[in-house]
Amino acid sequence: MDISLAPLRPEDAAAIAAAEDALTVRWLSGGESTLEGTEEYIRGLDEAAGNGAGQRAFGIWADGRCVGTVDYDPAALDGLEPGDVNLAFGVAPEVRGRGVAGRAVELACALIAERGVGSRAVIRADARNPASARVAQKAGFTWLRDVPSSTETGEDGSPVILRVFGRALDATAGPTADAQVVIAAEVPSLEEATALYDAVGWSAYTDDPATLERSLAGSAHVVTARRGGELLGIARVIGDGATITYLQDVLVRPEEHRTGLGRRLVGAVFAPFAHVRQQVLLTDAEPGQRAFYEALGFTEVHDHDPALRSFVRLR
Repeated sequence: MDISLAPLRPEDAAAIAAAEDALTVRWLSGGESTLEGTEEYIRGLDEAAGNGAGQRAFGIWADGRCVGTVDYDPAALDGLEPGDVNLAFGVAPEVRGRGVAGRAVELACALIAERGVGSRAVIRADARNPASARVAQKAGFTWLRDVPSSTETGEDGSPVILRVFGRALDATAGPTADAQVVIAAEVPSLEEATALYDAVGWSAYTDDPATLERSLAGSAHVVTARRGGELLGIARVIGDGATITYLQDVLVRPEEHRTGLGRRLVGAVFAPFAHVRQQVLLTDAEPGQRAFYEALGFTEVHDHDPALRSFVRLR
């Protein structure tokens, strides 16, 4: 299962609300979510971030479908020390027990480290919720302390006990080499992008940096792959978000070829557009291109049934 994170958007509200069940309400949201309320919550996060707040929230995408959320928050909370960043997460019932939450936590930890948000990630698990504690431990967190909540009470009116787990952050460290590669939605700097396009020999872009900058800024969605902050790959799509999504670029540094990174980038960049019927691309006839895209579910137009025609006008 391919797991990636993408910043939450109001368009994700329906999927997030649909992923909620009684356990999500009890341990995460505290109340049943509505579509309108979820959209308002996401817009509120964006507004707060624009005003300098540190909390960031992401959709958890599994094989092109939003199946939950994870957020990080460096604000002072019960049980946190200076440099700590709180992580909260929730996933849909159908993907629980399949490693999705743990992988999302791993990716969030890598993002926190790369962005320099804090020096330690912390998960505060309600003592009555052993499942969250297990996710933390499997993701490399260790128990630090138990603290009473200053904002939540149990059925008997006494403070809820929070089990605090921590994991030191290092942008270059991870449990596996694959876990070090972070795929996230972002537009890289022009300098980084130019160096990557140059590494794969795409001179049509590098000969005109101003056009490259405009093309990245005008894309419907851009995702990057990084390891230890280094840009390894980019994928970007253009489209209207409703009827067509076009894969304009997917490129990976030559030394990262045949590692599955290109496949992960394509999956992540199309993830927010799983509902869009037409997902298309135009590529050259290099050997291996057909096999790569067919493995991702694409069909060459002349092989499509019913028959289709495609046309291109290059200038």
